[in-house]
Amino acid sequence: MKSRYKNIYILTPNGFETGGVEALFQLAHAIHILKGKAFTVFHPNKNDAVLDAYKNYKINRTNTIDDEEENLLIVPEVWTDELQAYKKINKAIWWLSIDNNFGKFTRFDDRSIIHFSQSYYANKYLLEKGCTQVINLYDYLRDDFFPETFTDYQKENIVCYNPKKGMEITGSIMTRMPQVGFVPIENLSTKGVKNLLKRSKVYIDFGHHPGKDRIPREAAIYYNCIITSSNYGAAKNDVDIPIGKQYKFREDQLPEIVERINLCLTSHNEYVCDFDPYRKVIWKQKEEFFNQVRELFV
Repeated sequence: MKSRYKNIYILTPNGFETGGVEALFQLAHAIHILKGKAFTVFHPNKNDAVLDAYKNYKINRTNTIDDEEENLLIVPEVWTDELQAYKKINKAIWWLSIDNNFGKFTRFDDRSIIHFSQSYYANKYLLEKGCTQVINLYDYLRDDFFPETFTDYQKENIVCYNPKKGMEITGSIMTRMPQVGFVPIENLSTKGVKNLLKRSKVYIDFGHHPGKDRIPREAAIYYNCIITSSNYGAAKNDVDIPIGKQYKFREDQLPEIVERINLCLTSHNEYVCDFDPYRKVIWKQKEEFFNQVRELFV
């Protein structure tokens, strides 16, 4: 699929940091770097300054969308209803998650809409819904997150977790392991997250995994063992989170989860090697993304 678009408009939130928002900045940046013509459109339509976290991305901004047939409008899945306001422009949804659409979009039989999927989970969902134009478009961890060199970090018996996801089972695990230090990943700068992940040995995530989430990838890059649910969203498959089955659990497997965490803490150097293939995948994601953007839009 070669681009036939004069201008590409990317509807983007601003004012807060999430993996999905950053992916939209990455898309505009990649098209710009590859000499395409893309515009970031903040929504709601404001002249807010770009957050510091995204200032390294090279983007063009506009407040106006030219509703013409030679152009393309890309919206994230949280704003699928915005497509109804435009009549002539080509339309696309970038499914950065599935669950966060909350079932608002129902026009899966509309063949004029292009569907970009950020994950295998999204791709499978869209095909099952009968969509005919489903195209992979992933994202990547930005360069400043990767360590300049890999060293033997001073690892401690710390288990990290996302307090916004899966806290019911995480709380049960914490109750069963009072001797272990559990640290939430919250209210931290990028540097603070990196410093925490350098020290921790394990990252657990029993949330709903609406897409190919970033924190598991960030944790893996800093040599954490990753333990997730096996029955929710993107964590159910071995493409979005390609880790061994011995690191994915059902909610009713609390004793097994505790045992696996203990193994990863007491024999970390041994078990962290199980995630070498996952790390190799993460390292290649930026190159893969730019190749996808080049093929689709430039």
